[in-house]
Amino acid sequence: MMAIVLKFLGPLAPYLAAGGAAAGLLLYVMVLRHELADATTANAALGATNQADAAALAAGQKQQAAMGVALQRLDAQSQADGMATRRIATAITASSPGENGQVAPVLAQTLDSLRALQGNAP
Repeated sequence: MMAIVLKFLGPLAPYLAAGGAAAGLLLYVMVLRHELADATTANAALGATNQADAAALAAGQKQQAAMGVALQRLDAQSQADGMATRRIATAITASSPGENGQVAPVLAQTLDSLRALQGNAP
């Protein structure tokens, strides 16, 4: 029986092999198309993430620039306050003992508190 089947299938062997190869190639092409679709979907998602990250980076850079300007203003104000405090301290130190009179205890305590706030010992 096997001999009969081989007798009829023998001449068809090249065609069966070609059909098998074609079916294998078709299956391979289908797998590649599926992988391409998955990769395209992933690429689109990554592109959207990239755009969101770029927007967040731009917002962060804008905020950093604004904070830099605010820091410069604060530094300038701090320097101006320091200069004014030094002028006052110099004027107080340069005054003669005769210019120093009695000060109400509440005012003296307030001035001591202000000095403490500025970091100077009373």
